[in-house]
Amino acid sequence: MVSRTRTFRSTLVALLLALTVIPTAWAEPVDATSDEDAAHPPDPFVGSYALPRERELGTTAGQFRAIGSAMLVFGGSGIEPGVHGTLELMTFPYLSVRGSLQMTVAAPDSEPLPVFVAKTGPSLHLLPYRLVDLSLFFEGGVAVVNATKTERAPMAVAAPGATFEIWLSHWAFLRLEGHVDCGLYTQSGAARKYVRAGTTFGVGLAI
Repeated sequence: MVSRTRTFRSTLVALLLALTVIPTAWAEPVDATSDEDAAHPPDPFVGSYALPRERELGTTAGQFRAIGSAMLVFGGSGIEPGVHGTLELMTFPYLSVRGSLQMTVAAPDSEPLPVFVAKTGPSLHLLPYRLVDLSLFFEGGVAVVNATKTERAPMAVAAPGATFEIWLSHWAFLRLEGHVDCGLYTQSGAARKYVRAGTTFGVGLAI
């Protein structure tokens, strides 16, 4: 009788274990994130979220620019060709500090030659981060009239102007500039007024 009772208990325990273990082993694993995914379905626009491309062209803060140009000066008794160079530091996208050197290389006989000018001042850029840029500037400095002659004379110069730029790449651009040089100098004991409208066209490099 005892043996039959033990056998019955063993069979009952084995049956309970089978009913407990087998369904658990065959059950599919539960995804712990299924509830979260159901509450937050996939974003259908995820492919359209892309960082904007870095602007490779145009005037930007921190640029150091060097521009070399040919120059034509109008005023006095005719056209005076010359050369012009500018160094410019972009302190902000819209504001820079520039310095320019220029010299006339030919002039009518009645006009002073050469005239060497060094000037510096601020520049306001109106269209940074674009293929084209416009700027307004004002420079002041000193000049030497008849710089290579015995009658040379110093002169203070003020020069407002404007520029137009077209960018060719992230480091090169074309610049067209117009400015007016205004000054007063003394020659042969007489005061002479110097007012010249200059235009320059050249190539600039930005680093």
